[in-house]
Amino acid sequence: MNKLNAIIMVLLLGAGVMAGAETVVIKDAKVHSFGALGTMPEATIVIVDGEITEIGRQITVPDGATVIDGAGKVVTPGVFDTASSLGLAEVGAVDATVDNEQTMGYGPAFRVVDGFNPRSVAITVNRIEGVTRALLVPQPDREGHVLAGTASVVNFGSTAAFVEREQAAVVAMLGEAGARMSG
Repeated sequence: MNKLNAIIMVLLLGAGVMAGAETVVIKDAKVHSFGALGTMPEATIVIVDGEITEIGRQITVPDGATVIDGAGKVVTPGVFDTASSLGLAEVGAVDATVDNEQTMGYGPAFRVVDGFNPRSVAITVNRIEGVTRALLVPQPDREGHVLAGTASVVNFGSTAAFVEREQAAVVAMLGEAGARMSG
C-alpha cells in the first residue's frame, strides 16, 4: 500500500470513528498549530462532541474515549480556500458545468451559492487534502461588469448544512482587470 493510500485510509477511518463517538483522542501525533503552541511532537488532541478541547503533551485520556494512534502522523488545522470554485465548476472546459460565472449581466445580484453542488467530486478530493471551508467566489461575465456577484462561505466538514453564510461579500474586479472591463 502506498503512502497516499495509507493516509486516505487513516483519514476515512478516523472520520468514521469521530462521527459516532462523543469523545475522541488522537495520541502521539505531530501537531502543527500555526499559532502560539507552534509544532508539538508526540502531542495528544482531545475532541469532545466535534470540538477540540485540549492539545498538549501530558494530557490524560478521558474515560470511555475512542483513541486513535497518531504515531508517525501529522495533524494540522483545516485549510480555508479564500477564492474557490469548488462545487461550482465540474469541468472547466464544458460551459454547462461551470456555475460561478454569470452570463446575463446580473452584477451584484448574481449569487454563486445558487449553483453550488455539495456532491461535487472536487469537494471530496479537497477534503482529503485538508480543505475544510471555502469562500465561493463568482467570476465576472464577459460583457464587462466590474461587480461579479455575491460570494458565499461553505463548510466541507458538515454534511447537513454546507452553506455557512450565503452573502459573505460582493466581489468586484479592481485594478487593471477592472479598468479593462469598464472601459
